[in-house]
Amino acid sequence: MTDLVSLLGTLVDNKGKIKIDGIDALVAPVTEEEKALFPGIAFTMGDIYESIGAKSTIYDNSEQILMARYAAYFLYWASVKN
Repeated sequence: MTDLVSLLGTLVDNKGKIKIDGIDALVAPVTEEEKALFPGIAFTMGDIYESIGAKSTIYDNSEQILMARYAAYFLYWASVKN
């Protein structure tokens, strides 16, 4: 299990950027329309702190955290072109 955790820790940097060479070129950027969806979601920094059990996050606002936790995951993997 520790090997898997170690491996997963090498896939992104401390700002959440995927470190696999060339993958960014295959990913569609987030559109303004997609970004506009996040401000209306009821989610606070307190919510994230409670869910992770700490007050240390990569981003300092709830919209960026939501995008990283949900949208970024789906945008990266759903839009990767073969």
